[in-house]
Amino acid sequence: MNLTLAPKIESLLQNLDKSQLIGIDFDSTNLGVRLEFTFGPEGGDIIVQLFQLVHFTISKEPDDNDGCFFVGEVTLNPLKDGGAKILSSLLYPLKEKNGNVASYPERQMFHFHLEGGICIEAVCGAYQIFQQVENSFS
Repeated sequence: MNLTLAPKIESLLQNLDKSQLIGIDFDSTNLGVRLEFTFGPEGGDIIVQLFQLVHFTISKEPDDNDGCFFVGEVTLNPLKDGGAKILSSLLYPLKEKNGNVASYPERQMFHFHLEGGICIEAVCGAYQIFQQVENSFS
């Protein structure tokens, strides 16, 4: 099975390197996260929602407290092995009885990576991406 992202989604993600991350909302009930990106007053916003999180880490400099982070690189990749390879590299702490890192080969999984003024690593089972469309009616 060859898994890829739709070209429009890939294009949106590639353009995020020109944005700033202005919001992170974690849903502890459903284990999801909502990331809000802005291109400023001239551009629209993009929201990335990650659902069914199995791994989520966030890192930033301790003195960077302005609540707005530049974005350098963003990738979202489908995983072919249920996350085994990436979860091992991210030191995922959940292990099977045999000692191997837990993975989910029966489910479709995705790896989200953001690098910039803040770094985020996530492995999730589903995602949605929304792009704000400017209303051209006067």
